[in-house]
Amino acid sequence: MLTFFRRIRKELLDGGATRKYLLYAIGEIALVVIGILIALQINNWNENKSKSLRENDYLMALSADFNQTKSEFENNKNEHQTVKVSMKLILDWAESGSVPLDEQPRFDSVFGGVFWHPSFDPPLGTIEAILGSGNVDLIENRELVSQLTQWTSFVDNYRSVESRAVDHFYQVIYPFMSERVNLQDLDKGIPTELPWAHDSTDAYLLVSNQGFQNMIYWHWVIQWNIERYALNIDTSIERILYLVNSELGEIE
Repeated sequence: MLTFFRRIRKELLDGGATRKYLLYAIGEIALVVIGILIALQINNWNENKSKSLRENDYLMALSADFNQTKSEFENNKNEHQTVKVSMKLILDWAESGSVPLDEQPRFDSVFGGVFWHPSFDPPLGTIEAILGSGNVDLIENRELVSQLTQWTSFVDNYRSVESRAVDHFYQVIYPFMSERVNLQDLDKGIPTELPWAHDSTDAYLLVSNQGFQNMIYWHWVIQWNIERYALNIDTSIERILYLVNSELGEIE
């Protein structure tokens, strides 16, 4: 091909057709420029296609992660609600000054809710891969990027208040109870194969103790705060799933 063009150029120059040669030269330059532009366009198309495929992979991974997170968080909320309900029942008994005789046998079981420490641990690998490794520009939907950035803060805040409940148990409740009742006898749903019997205790008598009441009340307040922080988690999960599914074309 190059030999063909060189031959044409030589014939035009040898024949003295300067004007034709100039037109030919311009045409040759134009062909080169067009070739370069086509090559750049093909390269850009390939890059855009590659980015689109990588974005789709991330979106699919986000969809799987947040559908799993949604299910796990429902379980987490139910567990925290069980703890909160147990605390409320104990506070109701404390307000009345005693535990009714017919409910005394189940006090240990109700109090077992204090020993329950639900923990929220959502998968964060995909988000960290997007936000922490320079791949954030692959996500074209900027609202989705904003929601993903907020999500990590919401999770950190929620985990923090969950940790507060655990700290309150081990630093306040456990020492208080260990000095007053045999914790081995509290029915905490521990497997029966452990080497001690689960005899009923007189722990229900503690409802008239002011220190016990304050301790349980504060644990209930922490659970109430967990519910408040859960609202951000719920809202964020729903919005992120909506945006992800919209990008994947699953929502018309």
